Amino acid sequence: MMTGIRRILSFIALVILPSVLFAQDHDLCFWNAVSLKKDVSERWTVGIRTEHRSFNNVSKTQQYYIRPLVEYEILPWMKATMQSDFAWMHSGFNIRLLPQVVFSYKNSGFDLSLRQRLQATWKQPDNSWGFLFRTKAQIRYRIPKTPISPLVAVEPFYMSEFVRTRYHAGVSVSVTKSLSILIQYVYQDHYNKRVDDNVVWLTFNVKL
Repeated sequence: MMTGIRRILSFIALVILPSVLFAQDHDLCFWNAVSLKKDVSERWTVGIRTEHRSFNNVSKTQQYYIRPLVEYEILPWMKATMQSDFAWMHSGFNIRLLPQVVFSYKNSGFDLSLRQRLQATWKQPDNSWGFLFRTKAQIRYRIPKTPISPLVAVEPFYMSEFVRTRYHAGVSVSVTKSLSILIQYVYQDHYNKRVDDNVVWLTFNVKL
């Protein structure tokens, strides 16, 4: 167990901290979300997620979205999801299409996952489309005989070039069989902006 925790802490030190130290300016953000999911068959799951994000040192709303979704388990280690965001941004209303595939592997308390996501966004007020490709690699460790699972992740965003990367460090806590709470610190490194984001991200996951 201690070996697993040390590996996670080493990842945080080697990957996340250098980005924080060398950034020029920072913004403090708070994101909070509620996710509801229900299995409707052995392989099909439906759900909805709602999230509010603040920025400018938590003084303004950056966006609020509602995300209906449908998941299908192709194989025990592979899931496909179709989801759409109806997002009220500080700059206007957006619609995001977010198809994705997640590959997973479990071994000795470790949960490894790789998510491939396409993000297609219709934006107001210019009535234009934008596209991003996102890859998220995550490692989670299930501490034996406890409801606590620390995790780390990295997620680069690519368009015609890499535009930003999110570095995650957090902990998931299983409160009941149907409720878990995910608390994360996310460092969002913008490559074409002077200001990077320090994010506190709180998510309530409910299994119906």
